[in-house]
Amino acid sequence: MKQQSRLLSEMKSKMKVLTKENDLLQRQTFCAENMLISDGNVLFYTGLPNIITFKALLSYFEPKAKRLTYWEGCDTTRRSHFTKGPSRKLNIENELFAVLVRLKLGPLVEDIASRFKISCAQFSKMFNTWIRFLSIELDHLFPYPSMEQVRALMPESFNRFPNTRIILDCTEIFIQKPSVLKAQRQTWSSYKHRNTYKALIGITPDGTVSFVSSLYGGAASDKFIINDCGILDYIEPDDNVMADRGFEIADELSRKGASLTFHRSGMVISS
Repeated sequence: MKQQSRLLSEMKSKMKVLTKENDLLQRQTFCAENMLISDGNVLFYTGLPNIITFKALLSYFEPKAKRLTYWEGCDTTRRSHFTKGPSRKLNIENELFAVLVRLKLGPLVEDIASRFKISCAQFSKMFNTWIRFLSIELDHLFPYPSMEQVRALMPESFNRFPNTRIILDCTEIFIQKPSVLKAQRQTWSSYKHRNTYKALIGITPDGTVSFVSSLYGGAASDKFIINDCGILDYIEPDDNVMADRGFEIADELSRKGASLTFHRSGMVISS
């Protein structure tokens, strides 16, 4: 009995030590619970203004996030029911936190995967899934601004162009050369002399981003993208669209009752 009592006492002592060590390790873990302990931390790590906002977003996303179909490449997806097991490494709160950290601070995949103790592949699948999910769920929060809203924030430098509702330009993102020849042709940019993805970006005169198209291959012309991406659906009579001379869209705008103004090298020239 004495020996058993002594062994039990030793086990309890070891348990206390292990519990303290576990608590210390938990406090050192990079996770939402440990890092989002103040409004300042929330702003730094996620870009959100405070803890309340983060919790509100989490509460809004959680029911739908439980039913996400995780991206595993262009041809396959895997449905996750968030059950216990190796397929799920982070809870919903930490998945949202990890995605916001990547968007706000821009760490490399290897860095952020290491912080959350998951593989790069696991983080990439999770990140791509959440980006699409956030785009769908938050799209209604950023409607295309009305002409009245644009005019309310119109800079004085646009006094000569009071009907300017949107300024358009295309941007290109360098990508790895595709292995498939067709994809190589579709993404080859004669302007950048690289394989790229291309998107149309629209901003209001005060600099607010008001439109972002889907991605196109770098071979797509500006004119094709404008006619295909849906931006013309937002153009109304008497709107003025500002762009550079590469955008040959005067006819399209004219059919909408809108006008085109060219800008080049700091100068503005009406079409």
